[in-house]
Amino acid sequence: MATHRLTVRLEPAVAKILDALAAEKDLTTSELVRQAIARLIEEQASETESAFDAAQRAGIVGAADDLPEDLSTNAEHFQGFGVA
Repeated sequence: MATHRLTVRLEPAVAKILDALAAEKDLTTSELVRQAIARLIEEQASETESAFDAAQRAGIVGAADDLPEDLSTNAEHFQGFGVA
């Protein structure tokens, strides 16, 4: 696995806590930091709102009345829009 080296400066107290935590978990400090960064990225990704979620929150999903139920799936409704 190719890796990217990153240098980070820590306050001495933070470095001491990091070293102790890594030792407690039987990990290198690098592995502990990698895991923490991966967890942060995963949390951020799960907090990202999709376009559908935003539209639903805005109240525009299902806002149109008297339209066919299969409007988004039936190819007959796409005629004239460049979809075969």
